[in-house]
Formats: sequence, structure tokens, C-alpha cells
Amino acid sequence: QVNRFGIPVSAHAGKFYGRDHFCGGLKYDVLDYTSCDKVLHKGAGLSCCGNRAFNLTQASCCEGRLTLNVSQLVSDCCGCRAYDPLNQLCCGSQILTRTQPHSKCCGKGPYNGASCGSQVYNPDINICCAGQLSNRVLGKNLIKYLSLHRHSRWGNKSCCGGKAYDPSSDQMKCCAGTLYNLQVQDRLSEEAQCCGTVLMEAGNNQTCCSAPGLDLLYPTQSGFTCCGHRYPNASLWSCCAGVLHPRSEPHTTNKNMIPGFGMTTSSTTEGKVLLVIYGLLGCSATILFFNLFLERVITMLGLCDGATGGEHTTKSG
Repeated sequence: QVNRFGIPVSAHAGKFYGRDHFCGGLKYDVLDYTSCDKVLHKGAGLSCCGNRAFNLTQASCCEGRLTLNVSQLVSDCCGCRAYDPLNQLCCGSQILTRTQPHSKCCGKGPYNGASCGSQVYNPDINICCAGQLSNRVLGKNLIKYLSLHRHSRWGNKSCCGGKAYDPSSDQMKCCAGTLYNLQVQDRLSEEAQCCGTVLMEAGNNQTCCSAPGLDLLYPTQSGFTCCGHRYPNASLWSCCAGVLHPRSEPHTTNKNMIPGFGMTTSSTTEGKVLLVIYGLLGCSATILFFNLFLERVITMLGLCDGATGGEHTTKSG
């Protein structure tokens, strides 16, 4: 477990670092509850929005007001409402649907542009203010301290965060350290699915997008698809190996351009083969072939002994 300063201590050090705190005159255990402005909420490590508690992977807080179904890890604020800047714009305190990857605001309406003075830039990475580019920060970097319990092991008991449970039971479901009672949720074990620490709703109304160390839940939308932990509009963005790339407008698309590679193929046999592979098999197979093609080029230049599998040699000069 950790003490109130965030320093890990022995689980037996309760007499030195008590878990009991006070909220509005009531004593509570920080491993079971969260206090927000003297209001006690069931659940440990929740974030506060005024006197309300919330899970930052499921909602966002802007000026003391909660917006559900958009994670604070990927949201920005538009006045007192949160929005997803990947698929939406905030223009004059109004949230609008993004129609182009590089759309910007002109008054209360959007327009497509990606220049800052004389510089071309990506609005999803940078922000332009008075002709100067600055890094854009999406959401807030928040750290949650996880506290560990020790339980004596009996039967088939396992730990789920700070609680012991029977993983073979159909009544309980552990989602990345958060334990859910399926009877209380009125759910069947075979339909219970996790998205990180969140138990997903039944049906197809939610989509879970995952990246290493991060799982985020989104309301399912037609034409949207996962790219890592983001959920972009597929008509605006292409996803290649987990990296988002804005789709070119129809009148500017080069027929020899491979999406996601930032390159135009030549009329050589290798270039034509890359385009055919991309059209048939998609991004991953194209990357594999491209790497093999680079290895062949390096071998032809004599930079490595690819034919014999010998050691690499270099010339000083």
C-alpha cells in the first residue's frame, strides 16, 4: 500500500500510516472510498469534478461540469463541455463535427486549413496562436496510485486490486484490478466483457479501443474504427501500424501515393508491387515488403552481407 504522500509502505505499517481519513466529519477508508468536497463516494482512486466523483477513462470534467462518454485522457474543453478534438471542433464555444483532418475555426464555423503564418503544421499536434506554433496537449496527464492488499489464500481465491475473489465464480468479474458483482449488474458471465478497468454494457453500443497500457471505451458509431486507443472517423483518418494519418482530399490524391508511408512510389517494378500489396493486403503486409525491399537495397550497395549472412562491414574514409 502507499501512504498519504504516495510513498510505498509495508502492508503491516497501518499503525504508522493509517488508511482512515475524514470526510465531512465521517471516517472512511481511502482504499474503499473517494472524498470530493466533503462528499463521500464508493470506489477508491476516483477523480473529482466539484463534489462529484468519476472515472477519468469514462468521462471528462470541464469547469466543474461532467461530460460522459469521452475520456479525459483524450479530450479538450469547449467551455464547460468536453469534446474529442480528433473528430470534433470547438468553434465559438460550439462543438462541431470535424469534416476534414486539418479543419480549423473561422468565427463560429469550420474551414479546412493547416498553415500558421508561412509554416505548414498538423493541428492535432500543434496549435497556432498569433502566428506562433506551440505543442498541443490533449487532455490531462493524471496519475492514480494503486494500493495493494494482502489476503490469506484459500481455495481458488485470487486478488483483484485490493479485494479477494474466486475467478471460477460466475458471479464476479475482475477488470484490470476493479471487481464487479455481475448479479448486481444483472449480467451473465459469458456476456461480461472488460475494457481496461470498466465493465462494458451488454450489446453492441460500446467499442473498446486498446493500446499498450491503455484501454478506452467509446459509444459505437458507424464509420468509426479503432486505431490504438483512439476512435477516429475512418473517412477522415487512415490507420497504419497504430499511427493516424489524415486522408488526402479526392482532388489532391496521388494515385501512386501509399497512405501511411508519406511517400510516392516510382514507376519501378518494386514501386508497383508496393501499390498492389497495399491494395490487396493493407498496411501491415506493405510494411513487411517495404522492409525486405530496403534490405535488398542495402545489400546491393554493399553495406551488409545479406547473401551469406556474414558480419556487417564498413569502410572508413
